[in-house]
Amino acid sequence: MNALVERIYNASPVVMQNALLSAYGGYMRAMRFSGAHRAILQELMQSQYATSHELKAIQQNRLVSLIRHAYATVPFYREAFKKRGLTPDNIRSAEDLLKLPVVTKGDVRADPERFLSSAFPRKTLKSINTSGTTGTPLRLWFTRKAIQANYAFFARTLSWAGVGAADRSATFAGRVFIPPGQIGPPYWRHNLFNNNLLMSSYHISEATAPLYFKKLKEFAPVFIFSYPSSIFALAQYGGSYAQFCQVRPRAIVTSSETLLEHQRVAIEGVFGCRVFDQYASAEMVVFAAQCEQGALHLFPEFGITEILNGDRASKVGEPGELICTGFLNWAMPLIRYEIGDAGIWSEEVCSCGRNFPSLKAVVGRMDDAIITPEGRQVGRLDPIFKGMSGIKETQIVQEALDRLTVKMVKGKGYQEKMGQEVVDQLRKRIGEAIKIELIYVDHIERSSTGKFRSVVSCVRNRQRRDQSPGS
Repeated sequence: MNALVERIYNASPVVMQNALLSAYGGYMRAMRFSGAHRAILQELMQSQYATSHELKAIQQNRLVSLIRHAYATVPFYREAFKKRGLTPDNIRSAEDLLKLPVVTKGDVRADPERFLSSAFPRKTLKSINTSGTTGTPLRLWFTRKAIQANYAFFARTLSWAGVGAADRSATFAGRVFIPPGQIGPPYWRHNLFNNNLLMSSYHISEATAPLYFKKLKEFAPVFIFSYPSSIFALAQYGGSYAQFCQVRPRAIVTSSETLLEHQRVAIEGVFGCRVFDQYASAEMVVFAAQCEQGALHLFPEFGITEILNGDRASKVGEPGELICTGFLNWAMPLIRYEIGDAGIWSEEVCSCGRNFPSLKAVVGRMDDAIITPEGRQVGRLDPIFKGMSGIKETQIVQEALDRLTVKMVKGKGYQEKMGQEVVDQLRKRIGEAIKIELIYVDHIERSSTGKFRSVVSCVRNRQRRDQSPGS
């Protein structure tokens, strides 16, 4: 929301907020599910049972077309090809991609204009801001067809879970739609146009859990779409409030964070249905989802995924960096893009009948949650940093229940008001009881494995140690 719309929304009664969210939901649905969406979905429902040879041919044809387009219309790739003495004819297969450089988020952030195709007028493109899993803002542009194709893949994954995109649903995500001045319930809003109940991820606690369960039972969603941390936080209270927890969706679909096995067990136990996990990226370079048999399949029609250990391909069972080439977005094509997560190939052959490659695991997206004094667990905080291009990196560290620090590395174009905006956005999610200190640093340390954690909870870590056997 822009500032004016946000003020109007926050000052409106709940019924008007529902209407405003519904109107926006109608706009987004039209953009996502109109145009080429239906035809692409029909094609995907057929190609999911293609032979390995047919899938390889689909990949090769799409790669060749993408490479020619990027060479002809995208400055970064034209320069990269010429620097290496290459032409599009030199890149005709997944193996040939090794001739091209790996593109990092830093490359795109430093000069996004060099990655934009001259084939599309800027006014026809949709722009989004994403902070990704590193707390580092990134601006991206997409064609409407790319968005419609992306949601066609999403619709196919929902069909694996036995649900449809138009079915009644409840969503737990990173959006802030509860005004900061609101003290009590309701902690949800109704998107009437999409038959969707938006439930706040930032207000789940032992005290509010019965209200969430009661509303979910009343709404009776066919499926729930959620961050793992949000639906798990609610599931943890299912045993205590069994009289309220009689919510029985057909499926729960999780995304945007690593789903841990103990979380899956708890969620499935409380809600009495299967959890289907997804792995995707805002950059539209990779998409994977769990099938009916539980395998996490990568979609070869979506792009090409490499898993690298240094300069070589990772062996089956060996972790490596995910390097992704997406086929969908020709407005801002990303070829051999380092997504920032690690993955492990699976050697198991899935019995679902699809000849898609599978991942044993995606390693990453394991940020801690912030624990508030009243017991709420607030996870997935990276939406706070969307649109703030002057921030290079950020990390939120909770030292105590009532105290946390925001470490920030200034980037090019940083303005002092950005720091206060981060604090304000964080305050909307965690409330007033926690003291927030903003400090500027030159560098944010990585873990012993070189990974970046955008949220670190010393409180959560102490609780784990206190609850561990022998402590």
